[in-house]
Amino acid sequence: MIKFLIKNKIKTDIRYGGEIMGKVAISSDLKELIPNFMKNREKEINRIDEAYKNKEFEKIAIEAHKIKGVTGNYGFSYISEIAGGIEVAANRSEIEEILNLLIKLKKEIEECEIEFIEEE
Repeated sequence: MIKFLIKNKIKTDIRYGGEIMGKVAISSDLKELIPNFMKNREKEINRIDEAYKNKEFEKIAIEAHKIKGVTGNYGFSYISEIAGGIEVAANRSEIEEILNLLIKLKKEIEECEIEFIEEE
């Protein structure tokens, strides 16, 4: 489940496009896109899960790369960093590191709090 925090102004500890482990503040203009955006990330994570079970490192790297890019573009920098770590681990065939980061990625996606802000 994704927790949405809808506010009219930026909290002092979050800035536009900024993220604090599990929290991200993004423009309210993107509000309608976010539910589908998150569902698509969950689909990509499921594909990584399946590839992990089969030790298909190239597929893991491709899916992680997608997550890294799109989450970074939307301001989910912490999630992007985790996905980047999975990509690197997959390119090195580091199965245990992939699993550790995948667990972390799933948790961040599930528990991510999104604050929609009005831009001035």
